[in-house]
Amino acid sequence: MRRSGITLVEVLAAIGIMGIGMLAILVLFPLGALTMARALKDDRCGTIAPNAHALAVAMRLGNDPNDLSGFPNANDLGVYDNIGPRTANPPTGCLAANPNGPGYPVFVDPFYVHNAVGVTTNNTNPTTFLVNPTIPRVSPIYIRNCPVTGPPDAVRSDVLERFFAFRDDLTFLPTGYPKNERQGLYTWAYLLRRLISENENSLNMTVVVYSGRPIEAPTGEETYAVDQTVVPKAGDTSITINWVAGQTRPTLRRGNWLLDTTYSTMVVGGVSYGYVNAQFYRVMDVSDPGVGNQLNVEVQPPLQLRPNERTTQVTWLSSAVEVFERGNVRP
Repeated sequence: MRRSGITLVEVLAAIGIMGIGMLAILVLFPLGALTMARALKDDRCGTIAPNAHALAVAMRLGNDPNDLSGFPNANDLGVYDNIGPRTANPPTGCLAANPNGPGYPVFVDPFYVHNAVGVTTNNTNPTTFLVNPTIPRVSPIYIRNCPVTGPPDAVRSDVLERFFAFRDDLTFLPTGYPKNERQGLYTWAYLLRRLISENENSLNMTVVVYSGRPIEAPTGEETYAVDQTVVPKAGDTSITINWVAGQTRPTLRRGNWLLDTTYSTMVVGGVSYGYVNAQFYRVMDVSDPGVGNQLNVEVQPPLQLRPNERTTQVTWLSSAVEVFERGNVRP
């Protein structure tokens, strides 16, 4: 006898198949959200880089006459081979820069030079240097010369955000309506140095873009030693970093940024000179070799090293999301 309809087993099988299909579709939602977040980040960073460069040129950052913290007789960001006369004022314990070689870098980062209420730190906390003593953290004159009205220093804070924060992002309420408040998620800093220390027109600028960086309670970046058991050489794409007692294990992940802050020396014509490698590398992968306090880190681009040069330490810029080489900063 012919039977119309379907059995319970067939119904359950159909429901199961549909459930698997629905789960597959639901999986796409978080993947889509991650892709959208990454696209928004790339869009914001791509907008920030040329804007930050234009602001630096407009404000003549390469010719800033500010007296830079940590280096006596400093008179000009653009003069920064040693900040001041080339042979007279190298960083403490370092050799003078080669007049025909790279100068020492300077990190223009006013959010971490001035604390949350706009008061200059004056060498009293770990944010005075990016790396002590070779890379000072400084603030340009158009920030430092703002009127200080006492805490909270709203005047200086507004100028800080105007020149070193992305102000196009707005905060939205849960209902979707915009709140009259800027998000302040993205900020930036500049790494400046002369490629030829006595040539003021060789000043090179790198824009470092941060996302979600703590600016109310700034803390210094961690610098880690690079293992020299197998000496990293030019063209290598991996390094092994060590951490010692008092340092926490770095929670590195793909997309983080490391700055090679190795102090190096060179001999030219029988004279010894000093400099800092100052190369940025993006973390591509991290693995634990299971040997002591070590992590293997894959980086891009491959190590940029001169002959006989080594990478012995790197500084982790934990909140940096993009780094842009912008070339010459002089207008």
